[in-house]
Amino acid sequence: MASRTSALLTLLCRKVFQNSPTFFYAKKKKTVDYINLLLECYYLFVYIHLGKGRLKLFLGFITIVLAFCADQLSKFAIDTEVVTTNYIEVCDYFNLVKVWNTGVSFSMFSNHGILGIVVLSAISLIVSAFLLYWMYNENNKLKIVSLGMIIGGAWGNVVDRIRFGAVLDFLDFHYETHHWPAFNLADTFICVGAFILILWELFYANKKGLNKI
Repeated sequence: MASRTSALLTLLCRKVFQNSPTFFYAKKKKTVDYINLLLECYYLFVYIHLGKGRLKLFLGFITIVLAFCADQLSKFAIDTEVVTTNYIEVCDYFNLVKVWNTGVSFSMFSNHGILGIVVLSAISLIVSAFLLYWMYNENNKLKIVSLGMIIGGAWGNVVDRIRFGAVLDFLDFHYETHHWPAFNLADTFICVGAFILILWELFYANKKGLNKI
């Protein structure tokens, strides 16, 4: 531990002195250089205190928390502040709506009553447990973030089902009278995370050097 800390502190000092014009005379340099230096310092600080194994768990945990909080805060805002009616037109192709969905993403498998709520919540929690296990054993940062997005989104919708018996959907994209089923940020995180994982497995999984942190 001491040797690792010493080596990382040495690297940190080199980073500071190499970027000293930026560090001490930020007004004369681009702000982005200063920000990059701070990010490198933060990364090394976290690495020193957590180690590589815990660092990837920290990354996954933060992603889950951010996805979950963004979903819940957006639903709270729509439910209490933004949408006082059931419909607000933002532009010609996008509306804010207030739809309670008892099914899964994009209103699929709705109208199954309390049994549907219990079954869907149980399935979500089981799948989340599997994804947590996957994330714990994963070494690729992009895949860890993707799994965190899926888990955070799934938990956001599960909380809604437990609290309200339904999930609040509010994003409504449409073309003229043709509407895509309303969805929320949790659905977005789940779909984006799954898309990244599929894309990775199809095009990048077999390339050397890309599966390491």
